[in-house]
Amino acid sequence: MKYKASLDNLAKIMTVGVTVVFTVIITKQFEAIKEEQAITPFLIAGGFILLYVWTLLFRPLNYRVTDTHLIIHRPLKDIVMERNAITNIERLDDAIVQKSVRTFGVGGLFEYFGKYANRTNGSMTWYATRRSSAVLICTNDNKKVVLTPDMPEEFMTTLHN
Repeated sequence: MKYKASLDNLAKIMTVGVTVVFTVIITKQFEAIKEEQAITPFLIAGGFILLYVWTLLFRPLNYRVTDTHLIIHRPLKDIVMERNAITNIERLDDAIVQKSVRTFGVGGLFEYFGKYANRTNGSMTWYATRRSSAVLICTNDNKKVVLTPDMPEEFMTTLHN
């Protein structure tokens, strides 16, 4: 079964805002390249483009539960988890999710992706599109993964079966 992963309003606003800022910065860098023939503006523009494309390619599009796997679909490379490796599934309280701190990753540009932590759950890997409706998945190798399907209860029921 396939589950949508819609962006929350904060991620939408962040994505639009960052897109506008990046566009202005990149445009200014290309203008500087034409005027100065220097390498620095080229490197700056290239860095911003790479960062933007990287976040775009690794954002979660949706989640799919099959008989044997949980698949996190992304444009570049899917994440595949064996269902029999899942030891626990629980719904996270929105207040706890919002108090999580990003330790390495992306926080709002197309997604919430990477390493996050909070006092309650410790270190986690997020493949999320919102800061609500979060589901924590624990695996037998002590990994904690946070997903945010549009229908979290139905998603959890499907994973339990």
